[in-house]
Amino acid sequence: MKFLGLTQWVLAALLASVAVTASPVAPHDLEAMLETRSLEEIRRSSDDYLKFALKRHLPGLDFKIPRSYGGYISVNATNSADERQLYFFYTPPESDVGDDDVVIWINGGPGCSSMEGLWQENGPVIFPYYAANTSVKPYLNPYSTHKAAHAIWIDQPGNTGFSKAGLEIQGYGGIAKDFSGFLVNFFKEFEHLQGKRLWLTGESFAGAMIPYIAHHIYEHPKYYNNRGINLKGIHINDPSWADNTYMEQLPAFEYAKHYQKTLTITDAELAKVERKIKKWGLNTFVEDHLKYPPKGPIKAPSGWNSSVYDVWGNLLSFWNGAHCSSVYDITAKCPSPLDPLGYPLDAASPSATNIFNNITGFKAAIGADPNRTWVECTSDNWVDIGEALPQASVMPSVIENSERVIIGGGDRDVLLLTNGSKLAIQNMTWSGHQGFQVKPSGVLRTAAGQRGTYHNERGLTFIEYFYAGHMVPQDDPAAGFKTTKYLLGQIKKLSNPSNTS
Repeated sequence: MKFLGLTQWVLAALLASVAVTASPVAPHDLEAMLETRSLEEIRRSSDDYLKFALKRHLPGLDFKIPRSYGGYISVNATNSADERQLYFFYTPPESDVGDDDVVIWINGGPGCSSMEGLWQENGPVIFPYYAANTSVKPYLNPYSTHKAAHAIWIDQPGNTGFSKAGLEIQGYGGIAKDFSGFLVNFFKEFEHLQGKRLWLTGESFAGAMIPYIAHHIYEHPKYYNNRGINLKGIHINDPSWADNTYMEQLPAFEYAKHYQKTLTITDAELAKVERKIKKWGLNTFVEDHLKYPPKGPIKAPSGWNSSVYDVWGNLLSFWNGAHCSSVYDITAKCPSPLDPLGYPLDAASPSATNIFNNITGFKAAIGADPNRTWVECTSDNWVDIGEALPQASVMPSVIENSERVIIGGGDRDVLLLTNGSKLAIQNMTWSGHQGFQVKPSGVLRTAAGQRGTYHNERGLTFIEYFYAGHMVPQDDPAAGFKTTKYLLGQIKKLSNPSNTS
């Protein structure tokens, strides 16, 4: 047996080290591979992340998509062969600016696919709503998250969207376990992402799931850090993060009063509700209790709950569906547009008539199961086992363990009210104080002018979007993208109209 000399031994060790930490394949090399070999051939011959590579020409598109990856990864952290799998779509950053950050996006429901976020909100390609008797015109998104970071969209929990992780996931804890198991296996496959700063983002019911996922990861720092998972913070828009008493009921009357004309609620209808609720002070609840700093705990009036009188539901009954309005965006106009994902704003349920099922070869081209019939939202993916929502449980700890947490609210959303999140924040204690001590007054600006307000204290930022509803990146993409850059620390304030400072 031969023994290496010292110089040879050091050289061999260095080469071995380089092999272990090898950079991903250069984009031009991957491009050439994808042009000359089929996806099936690449996947059969690759034992690394290249098996997830996607061709840049997708069926139904007349332009190339950015370099992307898609497929299935197990939720079992100790057995990656476990066939309970989540579907993901990953697009690396287009420049070095975002190379240090990984941003994951999930939609809500529970059971609504993150393909809605990917293909209509903040992904590299947008399939917009379109008018009847016309055709959808997809386009490259100038506000895609991949322009600021490594961007990943994940269908979860359970069998949501394209995923295959089972039905009736038990509670937020079950969601957190599956999601973090997926992350462990994802970072094994994409080793070059290990150690990069990770941010979890989403909207709606993701506002309940993400804080629990973050809390689980923060509770086991050594385990996840050793596996390259370097969580730094979260961002949730129009979130189901607090009880509906806050998010719907308590601010409902003042919302209806402010937007009475838009909601087409008559004076008589508004007066009818006010007569019912005045004895509990619900007609002026926001005015009386949304104070900076808060005067004390913010509680529902004695003798009232939504079973006694449903303020939000009664107000909603006067207008919903009467003039093509939507709980997601009260400014929606007639006639309602068509949705290429099969779930327009005014629909009661999603349709299987959509781009994934209608465009031949599209599902296979993005690494999804071609035999799967995709619909935007499905049920039976999750079981509520009685855990408290984040505002009353894990959120204070998540804020205290994060570099930055952002909660956003779109004013045109009547499903989860912006003032509901404000009340919930003012009734939450973190880092030694209850609520914000100073009233939000910072100005969110884009090239279009003022788009909202924001405020940051003790690691928590709240953003109010004036021109967005439930889906902020879809309704005001420039403001949504600017928020992402602010989350990552790429810009220091939201008041400069540009996205570069």
